[in-house]
Amino acid sequence: MIKKICGLFLILVCFCACTPKEEAPKGYVTFYALDGLSGLPIENVKIVLPENDCVLETGSDGRSERAEIEVIKDKRYPIAQNYGTFSVLGYKEGYNDYALFFAQIKEGQNREIKLYMFKTDTPLSNGAPLATVESPEKEWVKELVEKFRK
Repeated sequence: MIKKICGLFLILVCFCACTPKEEAPKGYVTFYALDGLSGLPIENVKIVLPENDCVLETGSDGRSERAEIEVIKDKRYPIAQNYGTFSVLGYKEGYNDYALFFAQIKEGQNREIKLYMFKTDTPLSNGAPLATVESPEKEWVKELVEKFRK
């Protein structure tokens, strides 16, 4: 009996280990780091996408390489979104850190995101990271608001 149970367990473990996992949909994003006052490109900005375990750096033109990222859908709401969200963190010596939350990406989409960064020695700097949030799509917000109006 114990041999049968161990045999079934072994078969189950092998089946689970050999079953291919469904690949998550992907989107693509490129970043463009700009000085918030002059609008000039910023070189050597380190860009981190925490949910995707991805680190990029901008070149002399302020652009990063294109990154392939997972479209991670937010399942907290009763109305499905047709896009995923991700976070963006930007770091550059002499500039305030930058954080963008809930940036949106759709499957197969090529997206460019501009990061406006401010020098730490400007009057606009308070030494804290610049934190921004990307708003959800208006149609989705309207549908969510209407669902709970009653």
